[in-house]
Amino acid sequence: MTIESKAPLPDMTVLAPVRDAVDAEHEGRGAVARGAEVLRRGVVTGLLRPGARLPEERLAAVLGISRNSLRAAFDEIEQEHLVERERHRGIRVCLPDEATVHQLYRARLALEGAALRWPEAGTRHRAVEQMSAAVETGRWARNAGQVAAMAEANDAFHRAVVSLSGSLRQLELMKRVQSELRLLFHTLDDTPAFHQPWVERNAALVDLVAQERDAEATDRIGAYLRDSRGMILELWGRSSCSRPLPASGRPSGSCS
Repeated sequence: MTIESKAPLPDMTVLAPVRDAVDAEHEGRGAVARGAEVLRRGVVTGLLRPGARLPEERLAAVLGISRNSLRAAFDEIEQEHLVERERHRGIRVCLPDEATVHQLYRARLALEGAALRWPEAGTRHRAVEQMSAAVETGRWARNAGQVAAMAEANDAFHRAVVSLSGSLRQLELMKRVQSELRLLFHTLDDTPAFHQPWVERNAALVDLVAQERDAEATDRIGAYLRDSRGMILELWGRSSCSRPLPASGRPSGSCS
């Protein structure tokens, strides 16, 4: 299945606060890097919705960069599967499909499963601290009804899991996977129902890692990710904006 966009022509001025924050945080960086970061944050936070078209002239004006720099920024985040080019129609935010869900969850299992099964020496104590902090933040956010904070806490938890690998490269890969997953969440009608069940399952994983029950933790993350993937597909199927994949199995313009 793939998702039809509900907001194909967003107001580009919504990115102005993001632009100002990026300019303050990354003073001295080039226009391409700053433009790519603004676009990345716009997609990940949902300011730019899946399927939204990104008109060059208006977007370049809001970002304060040239159209050539904007095109280079598009090239950068296209490699991260956040935007795509449509022939004769320009750039749009990626529309996830069912194949994307399966690919992202296979990537998660490879990254998180390996980190849990073979943790790098010296990483466990810090990872357990970070995982525990994410669980407590998730509990607070769940009880307060703060869906965005609950999602952020869950992302932080799973990055902490991958930190057991001791690999900055694997952490960067996990961040990219999580960015694509955010595109999926922005297409769901009932994101609180998705995020709530994982808070206590995260807590159970913390206990296993702290007790060095690595084989059991690895098995647990496999079941966890299968259930998470299944819930996404179930919620997606109930979404008012979903439709089946065509017979080819790959919709025109879908991202993977």
